[in-house]
Amino acid sequence: MDATFIYHQQGKDSMYKVWHEFGNRVMFLYVIKANGNIVTHEKIRPLKKGALYFVGAKKSHYTVPDNIDQYVRDKLFLPVSRFEAIRTICDTNQRFKELFESDQLVYAQIPTQEQPQLEQIFLELKNHQDDERYSEAMLVSVCAKLFVYLDKYAMKNLPVSTSSNFVFKAIEYINQHITEALTVDEICTEVFISKYYFCRKFKETTGLSVMEYILSTRLSIAQEMLLNKKLTVSQISDRCGFSSLAYFCNVFKQKNGITPLQYRRQAHNSNFKDD
Repeated sequence: MDATFIYHQQGKDSMYKVWHEFGNRVMFLYVIKANGNIVTHEKIRPLKKGALYFVGAKKSHYTVPDNIDQYVRDKLFLPVSRFEAIRTICDTNQRFKELFESDQLVYAQIPTQEQPQLEQIFLELKNHQDDERYSEAMLVSVCAKLFVYLDKYAMKNLPVSTSSNFVFKAIEYINQHITEALTVDEICTEVFISKYYFCRKFKETTGLSVMEYILSTRLSIAQEMLLNKKLTVSQISDRCGFSSLAYFCNVFKQKNGITPLQYRRQAHNSNFKDD
């Protein structure tokens, strides 16, 4: 079975508060216990008991549980090709095709009364994942059931609470102006919120300070650009909004342990870390 299943994982993620994606894999994430958020460049969605997520292979994201030690989840990873093959088998009338193509982050909040049934699905997968006689059939069965739950309970247009509405607006503004010399004062002016209150609520919501979020976003974009050999490191530094090439190389190495050029050379052999 060319899938990776992690049952009831607890504690800190290997890529905690760091933008990451899965390269050639997709992930189903089911939250057993947590409070917090999952953050993408476009959205912030809740991380709480009964939340079921589909995360696409190229969807940059990170999770922000309020209490790391109490974050418990089940995770199923599938290669994109395998996921598409299973979806095709289970989706003869193309019912789920639009669900996964329209958004690489699909969030469903499973009703309390149905959560035990969903937890049983993952328990059965755990019990049979090493049994070659059943593993393939079990994987198809599990995916089909997850498709149904995601389709039935997908939360597409979530209302934004008044207290955090400006955080969403700020993230949108940051993403639109990420190549510019952004300042906290400038962003506060844009969203009409006092600096102290804005900084406190921004970190509560995203898990990062405003400047940490900006730097992390720029580094994430730079990593993607480094896969394009037509761009020089200097060009990438400029396009991502870094003040100088030296600063870009320095913070990149601090985060990744290697220089941008070394990252580019190793990229074709790199394995993306799990959530």
